[in-house]
Amino acid sequence: MSTLLRNKVRRSFSKLKLHAQFACLALSGNPVYTSEVNLEEVLIGEQCGTPLEKWVERTHEWDRASCLLADSPYVIFLQTITEDENRLRDDGFLEAQPYYQMARIAVEFTGSYFGARTPEGIKRQMHAFYENYLSIREGRHSAVHMDNYQHSAEGELLLMSKIKDSTCYELSDGHHRAAINYMLGKRKITVQVFGQKTSYLQRLVRQSNEANKRELDQPVENRDVRGWAVRQRCSEQLELICDFLDGQDRGRSIQTVLDVSCGYGWFVDQLQSRGLDAEGITPVAAHLKIGRIAYGLTDDAIRCQEATTALQHSNKKQDLVLSLNDLPRYALKERPEDNEFLRQLDGITGRILILDYGHEAAACSHSSLPGKYVEYIRTCILQHTTFKQVVPLGRDNDGHDAHEGQFQRTLFACIR
Repeated sequence: MSTLLRNKVRRSFSKLKLHAQFACLALSGNPVYTSEVNLEEVLIGEQCGTPLEKWVERTHEWDRASCLLADSPYVIFLQTITEDENRLRDDGFLEAQPYYQMARIAVEFTGSYFGARTPEGIKRQMHAFYENYLSIREGRHSAVHMDNYQHSAEGELLLMSKIKDSTCYELSDGHHRAAINYMLGKRKITVQVFGQKTSYLQRLVRQSNEANKRELDQPVENRDVRGWAVRQRCSEQLELICDFLDGQDRGRSIQTVLDVSCGYGWFVDQLQSRGLDAEGITPVAAHLKIGRIAYGLTDDAIRCQEATTALQHSNKKQDLVLSLNDLPRYALKERPEDNEFLRQLDGITGRILILDYGHEAAACSHSSLPGKYVEYIRTCILQHTTFKQVVPLGRDNDGHDAHEGQFQRTLFACIR
């Protein structure tokens, strides 16, 4: 069987699968319809006929999850070559492109990418993609046809799903056509929409909170969760921490950071961006995936482990340790002086421990010292740890949306 015929058979089979999905949606009452869609709100979605979630779980291509078309390897490649067409003749440059890496992963896990099976085949595909873009831009033809592979028929509509609880749509078919339309300056196009779905990131967020709610634990900028409630903005805590480290040049001695119960890894990401060797631990497996999608964290940046277990088995001291939201969880109903977790934090801290403790109403309810809990907590830490100084840094007001006023915790810096 020739390459062209084999690719046409694959294309036909993929189309049959999509039409079968349409039929199932129609039978289930989920509407299939045409609609005008803003390409600025489109996520690139599935790959090689595989739903996004299954593809990412299998390949760990985290960059694909919640990736907007405008930020995708398809558009970036066309933009980059348009800036300088001589780059097409530079094999090293092509192999460094996100499009090449995307295609390489597809070949590794499926055997081919639109007929390409080798590095040379992928680069031919890239040449053909750009040539096809030029051909459509110049009006020579309108169908996407590259390297003996018929991507789509002339006039064929892009296929998408509507993402629930957002303004986004997710591509199921027509990624190259969508990228070419975007490069041609088109922003509103008519597509075929088959039903609604929850995005991969949305599912992870819901799985990671106890109430399965449309609520983020930490700030996430991805478009498919834009407008979702955020429990803590985190920004005020970070500002208090950085102001303290910058004062008297304390930050110069800080190289390594451990964020205990780091959530999605927001603080890990922020501190890494400041040049620190930051890592985190979280007891929730979904947090690892959210951190990779939302912040681009690497596999070794955060790990899944219960805080007390991790600290108990850790022999490595960290210059800076963050324990935010942990003491209330572990010790709100106990006296701080009886808290084993506090002693574990003391044991792994090389220079500075930063922790927070309750808002005043919660703290005073168990300390029976209304209005004096800051001094009470400071004194207890000094008496029952090896720190020389405990400095209150101030109170954050990071409670947000439905949690306004619930996260007014005081931050303490414990210093060797």
